[in-house]
Amino acid sequence: MDLFTPSELIVVRHGEAAGNARGIVQGREPFALTATGREQARVVGQFIARIGWAPARIVTSPVVRARETAAIVGSGIGISDATPVEAFAEIDPGRAVGQPIADFSAAAGMEAHGGESVDSLYRRVADGLDALPRDEPLLIVTHGCVFKAVLAHLLDWRGDYWLDLRCGTCMRLMRIGSELHSFTHLIHPEEMRLD
Repeated sequence: MDLFTPSELIVVRHGEAAGNARGIVQGREPFALTATGREQARVVGQFIARIGWAPARIVTSPVVRARETAAIVGSGIGISDATPVEAFAEIDPGRAVGQPIADFSAAAGMEAHGGESVDSLYRRVADGLDALPRDEPLLIVTHGCVFKAVLAHLLDWRGDYWLDLRCGTCMRLMRIGSELHSFTHLIHPEEMRLD
C-alpha cells in the first residue's frame, strides 16, 4: 500500500463498566462491564457486521473493560483475538481514581492529581495511530478521551478543545497517510436500533 491509498480504521468506545454506572473516575482499574455494557458491545458487533465493515483485526486498550468489549464485538464479526496496545489505554488519572467524575474538568486533564496531562494523552494516541499498519482495515477498542484524541489527531486539531466533542460509540475513519480522508458514522447508543 502506498501513502496515497486510503486505510480504514473503525474506533469503538468500550461498553458501560461498573465505574461508569457509579459515576466515578475509573482510570485503568479493572472495572468489568455491566450487563448493559455487555449488551452495548453485542449491539456494536451486530451493527458492524450488518453494515458490512470488515476489519482484518482488532487492537484494544489493555484495560479490562476495553478488552471485554473487544471480545464481545469480535465475536459478532468473527474475530476471536484482540491485540492490547498501550497507546490506546485510558488516561492515567493519578489520585482521581474512585472520585466522582462530576468533580473533575476534562479540559484540565488529570495532571493536577498526579496523572497524565491532556497533551501527553494526545501525543501518546497520535504516536500509536501513526505506528499502526496501513495495509489492512483495523478496529480499535478504547476509551472516551482516546476516542476523541483519535479524531482530533487525524483532523490535526491542536489545543484541548477536542475534549468537548460528544463521544460516540463507533466511528469509521478513512485516512490517507496520517490525515483524515473521510469520516462516516458517528454512532450513539440511541441510534443503534437493530430490531
